[in-house]
Amino acid sequence: MKYFLKRVNILVLAGIIFSSLFASMEVYATQSSTSQNSTSNAGGRLHNHFEHVLSWEVGQSANLDVFVENFMVEEYQRNADGSYALDLENNRIVFREAGEPIFVRVRMYEILELDSANGTGQVVTVPANANMEDVSTWAPRIPENEVDGDSAFFRTHFSWAQNQDGDNLNQIWYVPTFNRNPDSHETDVRGASFDPRGALVPNTNSTNIRYGTGMAFPLEAGGILGNEWAEDGDVVHTSFLYLDHATFHTREQRARQTINPKETIWMEDWLLLEREEKIGPFWVLDTDGWAYWAQALQPGTSTGVLLDEITYNGFAAINSLEVDSWQYYIFVNSQMATAWYWEKTFAENLGGDGRDPITEQAVYLMETITRPVTGILELESVYMFTSSRLPGLYADGTPSEDMGFNDYSLERLLEISPILHQQALLYGDTITRATVFSDARNLAIVSTLTLPFFQPHANRPIVQSMFDHFFAGSGEKFRNTRLTEVVFEHNSTLSFVSLVESEIHSYLQANGGDPRGIDVDMARWRRLEQRRPVFNTAEDRHNGLVIMIHDTWGRSVEIRDFRFDGTDYSGMMRIIIWDHFGLDTGDVLAERTPLEQLMAPTSFHSWYVLQHYRGTQERYRPMVSWFETDIPFYGSLL
Repeated sequence: MKYFLKRVNILVLAGIIFSSLFASMEVYATQSSTSQNSTSNAGGRLHNHFEHVLSWEVGQSANLDVFVENFMVEEYQRNADGSYALDLENNRIVFREAGEPIFVRVRMYEILELDSANGTGQVVTVPANANMEDVSTWAPRIPENEVDGDSAFFRTHFSWAQNQDGDNLNQIWYVPTFNRNPDSHETDVRGASFDPRGALVPNTNSTNIRYGTGMAFPLEAGGILGNEWAEDGDVVHTSFLYLDHATFHTREQRARQTINPKETIWMEDWLLLEREEKIGPFWVLDTDGWAYWAQALQPGTSTGVLLDEITYNGFAAINSLEVDSWQYYIFVNSQMATAWYWEKTFAENLGGDGRDPITEQAVYLMETITRPVTGILELESVYMFTSSRLPGLYADGTPSEDMGFNDYSLERLLEISPILHQQALLYGDTITRATVFSDARNLAIVSTLTLPFFQPHANRPIVQSMFDHFFAGSGEKFRNTRLTEVVFEHNSTLSFVSLVESEIHSYLQANGGDPRGIDVDMARWRRLEQRRPVFNTAEDRHNGLVIMIHDTWGRSVEIRDFRFDGTDYSGMMRIIIWDHFGLDTGDVLAERTPLEQLMAPTSFHSWYVLQHYRGTQERYRPMVSWFETDIPFYGSLL
């Protein structure tokens, strides 16, 4: 895949206005595109039509049509050596059918230069210290939810009509670009424009006819704006392609109309649309200033107009500077890509200005609008479910008692149970302290005696390692590969996994194979919340699961590596289960089993003392037990 970025800088003179205040409005344009494949580009052309206004007054408006055309109905035929294939008899280049849908986003930037009226020659820029030659220092035009900042300043003094709040933009007539060269990234400009740095600009005047760069073509005499072209589409407009400074070949076009767009909306409003409303002929303005055309742009068509008109609202002084003259510039940056390569151009920001990556909501938008073209939906991660109790917290967000430590005095332990007081005294004596540790660790033995001959269960080393982790006092999560396998092989966990998979299949069947939004249904959340894995069977009392886990604290589900090809889908269920390896007061006062009464009458008390007694000086900390696995799922809409 190839990536291209080429900038065309266009200055449009605005003229002289009242009160000897000199003002100019200047429009710059750039285009960047990505390839369809290894040899050809996306085939889009940015159109930038600026009305030549001789005088600027407060309230004065000017037409500025910004839209994008997919010109790849056909492309230039080339010979094996790369030269153009020519029809010499008719003095034409040979064309061949080509083209596929493209996807478009546009961002516009502003800068204002102000000269003082006191004769000092002081120049102030907005944004402050912006550089005319460095667009990365200009202010992107962002949505109106910005209260302060440079974009808010520009919205105050220069209003833009973008088909919002009753702007009522209509379709315009335009002549498709004469530049059908997919290797050219020139903007199609209409208006009296020139480059302030001296470079030649195509599509402006006769001076540039032979030397226009990138084979962009000049206007015919008398044609400036789209609506001045023949509106019936029957008149043939002719221009010339210069292969060198002397040889040219003709090209003919008929006027077309832009798409009649729906109202432009903010990204936050797009996210609230129903699924079937999210794709359509309208622009979506994101929070970072990028505007996305919300459907595929088919070959031979154009987007709706993104910017239709600019109105000067006036200013007398800015930052205590009396304004003598001002120059206002707009820079238009577009990116275009086919459905298969938008991530390379948009998500990786290869064609952007390097300021920031694409937003998460824009990624969602692009995945949504490209899917009808690719027929494939690929998602790295889709959130599905998290239980009400997060690690270490009750459902109301307060800390859980069984994760507390070093929090009770000797007196408080006596109030809870005399046995706790007794074990705390044993800990306080360095001679008997070791008996408290061995008494607590004795639970690893008692909880893993198999019937009927009381042989050690294979899980005993895992239980012993959990107590050793507690004694080490790091408080870090406990993870054990074998214990994770045991947890996910348990019938209680299998029941939860089965429900998760059933919920996924049901949602995909009902939503056309798209898992996004699976987390929003409260009824589904309640079903998953109620089906929690519990380890309390008779067998669990002898394989260590009761002492290690018993009743799980919480869990989460995430869909990973999802792929849908229009019929079949697949992915991974990433399921995480967590529990607390720690005791609360209820645990230590609970009735013990006969075996525990016989072989470990004070073991829970010793564990509780090590965790909660302040005399331990925070040496022993409870921890979260963490069990995580990925489970594949497959299905079909057929």
